[in-house]
Amino acid sequence: MNSRNILTESISHSIEISIKALNESLTTGSKVYAINWFNLKRPVLYSLYNTLVGPMLHKIGGRLFFKGILKKRLEGNDTDERKMLLLVYYPSPLHFIRLLKKKIFQLASILRITSVKEFNFGFCQRLMGEGPPLTKKTDNLNYVVHHFKMTQAGISGLEALQKELATLSISLFFCGELAAHIVAKKGNKKAQQAPILMDGIILYESAKEKYFDQLMSSPLFAEFKAQFDSNYMAAFERIG
Repeated sequence: MNSRNILTESISHSIEISIKALNESLTTGSKVYAINWFNLKRPVLYSLYNTLVGPMLHKIGGRLFFKGILKKRLEGNDTDERKMLLLVYYPSPLHFIRLLKKKIFQLASILRITSVKEFNFGFCQRLMGEGPPLTKKTDNLNYVVHHFKMTQAGISGLEALQKELATLSISLFFCGELAAHIVAKKGNKKAQQAPILMDGIILYESAKEKYFDQLMSSPLFAEFKAQFDSNYMAAFERIG
C-alpha cells in the first residue's frame, strides 16, 4: 500500500518516529487503535510493564480497549499466529507521540522490549463495533479474533455480515482497517518500519462458543472471507 507521512517527531536525542498514513482520511487528529500482536517470552516482566504504563496511558487520554490470550486456532497458519493481542485506543496519533516522549515511558519500554518476541504494531481506524471496556478480570464472554490481508481498498459486505452474525447470536465487537505504519529512525541508521501482519482485524463476541462453529460453516461468512488474500481466525480469552 502507498503511504504518506503525516507526522515526524523526535522522541529523544537520537530516535525519530514517523507515522505513515495508508489512506486519505487519517490525520494527526484522528482517533486510532494500536494493534499489538505478539508472543511473550518473559510474562512477569511484561506484566510489570503494563502496571507501569497503564496510568501514563490514561493520563494522555488513551485506554486499553481489548487484551486477549490465544485459546485455539480456528483457521490460518503458524506464520500469522501470535499468542497475545492488545488493542489500545488513542485520541489521536499526537497523543501516542506524547506518550512516547515521556522519559518514564521510555524506561518502562525496556521491559516490553525484553519481554516480547515476534512483535507486530500498527494503527487501525474503527469501521464498526465499539465494545464496552472491561470492568473486571473477565466478562465470561467468548471472542474470536479474525485478521486478514487484502489487495483491494476497503472491506465489503460488512452490513450483510452483521445481519448474519445476529442470526447466530454473535456480535461484531470491533472491526478496524490498518490505517498507518510506524517507522523509527535511530541516529544515522536506516529507518525501520514496525512489522504488521494484517491489513484489517475483526473481533467477534458471543455468549457461547458453539455459535462460532456455526459461523465457520456459514456460506455467507465463507463468501465474506473470500475477498481477502489470507485469513487467520482464533478463539481468544479476554483478560483486559
